[in-house]
Amino acid sequence: MDRRDGAGGARSEHSLIHPLTPSSQNDRPRARAALIRLLQLGGGLGVAVAAAVIAGAGWLPSAFTSDPAVAAAAAAVLPVVALLMPLAPCGAAMEGALFGAMRVGWVGGRTVGACAVSLGILALSARVGGGLVGVWIASSLLLFSNAAADAWLLFSPKWSPVLAEDEPVAVAVAVAEKVE
Repeated sequence: MDRRDGAGGARSEHSLIHPLTPSSQNDRPRARAALIRLLQLGGGLGVAVAAAVIAGAGWLPSAFTSDPAVAAAAAAVLPVVALLMPLAPCGAAMEGALFGAMRVGWVGGRTVGACAVSLGILALSARVGGGLVGVWIASSLLLFSNAAADAWLLFSPKWSPVLAEDEPVAVAVAVAEKVE
């Protein structure tokens, strides 16, 4: 639910998103804390979901279809899907932090670059008969390329909108320790 903030602007009631909005973009410690927490939650839950997907790989496809060919195709892509589970929420959190810091141009530019990489892999996959697995790999590269570019920016001491110039390694270590 949005409310007006007295100056006529909308104020978000989302407690984890608000610290990354333009109204507080100069509050790096608060934005950094929110980003770290989102990365911890997303990465941790993503690892749990990935483990569940891997554990259920033998029966999961047949829960959705009785067609053996469809189940086999789904089973072939499950390892790729499982690998995306920890990355997808972390990528979304980093992208959200960049939107909150008004780095829309960065997000647009890196998306164009990531699409080019993904389309190249998709074309290669079509040429060599990569099938459904090739499509998933190309899609995964889109997500991975976006997340890698965002991580580079967010953890760059020179360019980061949320890190103080002397803290990128400490934040990366804090995220890694909480996810383990």
